[in-house]
Amino acid sequence: MSSNIALIGSIVVGGIFLLSVMNFYSDLVDHSIEKGVELRTQQTTANLVDILEYDFKRMGSGLATAASAITSNPDTSDITFFADLDTDGTAETVRYYLGGPATFTENPNDSLLFREVNGTQTIKLAGVRRFSIKLRDMTSAITNTLSDVSMIEMFIEVESTYSYKKLNYANDLYAKAAWRKLITPQNMVRQSNMTFP
Repeated sequence: MSSNIALIGSIVVGGIFLLSVMNFYSDLVDHSIEKGVELRTQQTTANLVDILEYDFKRMGSGLATAASAITSNPDTSDITFFADLDTDGTAETVRYYLGGPATFTENPNDSLLFREVNGTQTIKLAGVRRFSIKLRDMTSAITNTLSDVSMIEMFIEVESTYSYKKLNYANDLYAKAAWRKLITPQNMVRQSNMTFP
């Protein structure tokens, strides 16, 4: 009889141990997926930021006067400007705008960010939640007068295009990354006659 109790006890203890190992492994997999999605979102944001900074810092280059660098009064999520991106002395027309929802992703909240150079679409990025632009003059005040623009404040929020699950959460979760920067294109500084030591 005692050997049966010992056998049953061993099975119960072994079962508890096995369930603990399975639960640990499940948590480990969930955590790995979450961190992988977060890393991918941060990498996407970093790559996009590199392109944005490159383009916006060259705003007004290749023009006789930088005062005409921005071609239209931008919406908060749509801007068109001139910049010599390939440093050949000729300014290209560059447009960034936030399009409609990205219907081909899992994320119901993300939109498409487009980049066009000379009317040709060069980037179509899904996963952008917000993209906003504010024009600022040399005193950092917000302006709508295009010839007064010296700085561009930019904000972008990116979410993962696919979800991940987390223990004790009923809803799908999406990794987020955000970036905000005040960019001062060199040619716009020259236009405003600002000098730096």
